[in-house]
Amino acid sequence: MAKIEKHHILFPERIWNQYESGKRLRSNSGLIVLLYSGAHKQIHRKLEQVPLLDTFTLDKVVKEYEPTRNPLHNIYFLQDAIHDALWHDARSSKVAKMLGEVVLEALDLQIPIIREGYVK
Repeated sequence: MAKIEKHHILFPERIWNQYESGKRLRSNSGLIVLLYSGAHKQIHRKLEQVPLLDTFTLDKVVKEYEPTRNPLHNIYFLQDAIHDALWHDARSSKVAKMLGEVVLEALDLQIPIIREGYVK
């Protein structure tokens, strides 16, 4: 029988837990998915980390993000919340937007692996 592991979509813990809003988002049950061990290892081989958003954006995302029971939908909803926080607020800096693009790409890289390896 295949081993099942919890995967935090926002990783690593030490980076995302630096700020209370990052810790809240990372520990949101909608962003923790059960994966078969092989898929979990594949994500961590492919990605070193999901970069931490700037604190202004992070606070906005925590307020906007609403999880569902579907882990793939939750990634898309998180991406929408990040996009809205960055591109619908004139106060978002160019650097924050560039960082947000990297975060969105890191989330995109996880989607096909999660789609194939999550425990339903």
